[in-house]
Amino acid sequence: MSVHSDGSSTLKSPQSTALCSHHHRLVHETGHQIEGDADHTLTFKRPDSKTIDVRPPPPV
Repeated sequence: MSVHSDGSSTLKSPQSTALCSHHHRLVHETGHQIEGDADHTLTFKRPDSKTIDVRPPPPV
């Protein structure tokens, strides 16, 4: 990712996603994973490969 002087950023690869520093550290230092599929849906996984459900709960 390129960060410009005005604070905006550009992803250089179609296989990239922007992460805050906390989540970037989780991916690179603790073994968390992010997987993307053909329709650009991201799946987040813990170091034990279990999927983290990031969808909001259904309405009551």
